[in-house]
Amino acid sequence: MPKIAPEEIAKIREQTDIVEIIGDYIPLTQKGKNFFGICPFHQDHSPSMSVSREKQMFKCFSCGAAGNVFKFVSDYENIPFLEAVEKVAAKVGINVHFAKGYKEPSKYEREYEIMNLAMVFYQNNLQTEAASKAREYLSVRGLTSEMLKTFDIGLSFTKDQLRKFLEGKKISNEEMFDLGLVNQKGTVYTDVFFDRILFPIHDPDGHVVAFTGRVYAKDATPKYLNSKETKIFKKGNILFNYHRAKDHVRLEKKVIIVEGNMDAIRMYASGFKNTIALMGTSLTKEQITLIQKLHVPVILMFDNDEAGALATHTNGKLLMDAGLNVSVVRLSGQKDPDEYILSNGVEKMAEVLKHPLTFLEFQYEYFKANKDLSDAGTLTTYVREVLNSLAGADPITVDITLNKLCEEYHLSYEVLKSQMLPIKEEKKLSK
Repeated sequence: MPKIAPEEIAKIREQTDIVEIIGDYIPLTQKGKNFFGICPFHQDHSPSMSVSREKQMFKCFSCGAAGNVFKFVSDYENIPFLEAVEKVAAKVGINVHFAKGYKEPSKYEREYEIMNLAMVFYQNNLQTEAASKAREYLSVRGLTSEMLKTFDIGLSFTKDQLRKFLEGKKISNEEMFDLGLVNQKGTVYTDVFFDRILFPIHDPDGHVVAFTGRVYAKDATPKYLNSKETKIFKKGNILFNYHRAKDHVRLEKKVIIVEGNMDAIRMYASGFKNTIALMGTSLTKEQITLIQKLHVPVILMFDNDEAGALATHTNGKLLMDAGLNVSVVRLSGQKDPDEYILSNGVEKMAEVLKHPLTFLEFQYEYFKANKDLSDAGTLTTYVREVLNSLAGADPITVDITLNKLCEEYHLSYEVLKSQMLPIKEEKKLSK
């Protein structure tokens, strides 16, 4: 196993200015000997992280995060220690003596190898003469050969093709079954996916862990078929395209979250490479943690229908409660980002993304939907929903929203303000 000597790590640290490295990630302001910035490891509102050039250490006086330059880079980018050493060394122009991109071996190397073989097998299928109808379908959907390659898209044929291929590679039926590649009925094993276009699903580190299969024949059902959960695939721990997007997210300083795999593929291929997709209708705690580790604001851009609006509201609240900065883009005309780009073009999408709503602005409109606000009881319910959504907002946002309610519905500012206190107290008690 390749390693790096402790004395070489020490040498890299000695030649590194921790202030310059951390300053590339977060803004720092000098106060006396030390530098201070907003801590990226908790929801920090005033600079509580101190960086000492003299000690070559950082410390947050609020959450307690502390360490040297390698610790900061490792925690900020969510990468192993040795990768952090390599990144820092590259910044200061030092070559280290282990392979670029080296990662600690995983206990699931065998499983990853099998899944990668399956992915390559499906990819090769898509290039054969027998795949002409599938390629025609993909072309009609606007998927170029470059997109097929970037996203490792493949094709399955008969019920027994993959099983026989993997069997020839000395892989047992039991291993295939455990990874969700074959079904078992008695002593007979058959492929899970057949006559479907295959979209590989990767974990945050880029390993293929599952597949989504989509039919391309019009009369075939069900439309989508997904891998079962396995030892390496927990649906709630993964966000589609996260492994490709995460570096672009840090460059763009925001992440775009869409509903479907095709939306993420279209966005990424169109230059919006900081896009990831849900793996269900509601984010899990583990998925929210992945998003938090990106340390950037979030833009939600879900389908342009009632279900999409509900998903925006549900997931926006979860992200806001987790301390993230959330804004919303609601598309008009087309159902989803995939259709929107195909119909309106990349430039129009870029323009739309420049003008998102704040999540509170979205809520303000969301609570209005399908309501007759000329009815006193309905208006009362709507106002209470808006006030409830303001419970954790900053004073300026509260003031702007209350004034807006007063102007639109001829309400008393004092009355609205008086209703805020009990709502805030109730929120505190519920935590």
